[in-house]
Amino acid sequence: MRKVFKHLIISIVVIISIICLGTIVSIIYIKALYPSPISKHNMENKFSKNKEILSSVAKYLEKQEYDSIYITSTDKKGEMFASVNDMEVGNHIQISDDLIATSITDLFDKYNYNVITKNGNGIYFQRWSNKDYGRGVVYSIDGERPKNELITKLEPLSEENWYYYEDK
Repeated sequence: MRKVFKHLIISIVVIISIICLGTIVSIIYIKALYPSPISKHNMENKFSKNKEILSSVAKYLEKQEYDSIYITSTDKKGEMFASVNDMEVGNHIQISDDLIATSITDLFDKYNYNVITKNGNGIYFQRWSNKDYGRGVVYSIDGERPKNELITKLEPLSEENWYYYEDK
């Protein structure tokens, strides 16, 4: 009887341990796939730490003759997808400034940004996203509030012409 009871206790402990381990692994997996959204406060802190690199990339992209630019963390280093206007199909274009190409790579690899776009009067640096929403900072090219129909929240940052944004 005692032996049976001991095996039962051991079996219960093993089952509970497996359930706990499975729960912990599941939580870690979900957090890795779907990180928590970044708040405006945290975005402002991150922005202040890498303001110079963001500004240099924004100034470079602002001077480009393309109306639309799209750069992702998975693009080949030194390339951007760009089009002159909405009627033209875009092309992969080489970034002519090696320092800017390195800065963009650093934004992706060191500072966890995942998409940089130039659209309308804004240059967007997306730092968090899931399949439906995105958050980041945007630089206003003309000093006006960035205009984008996907933006659901836009708040100024401490630096002139820079905003925190949320989009859908």
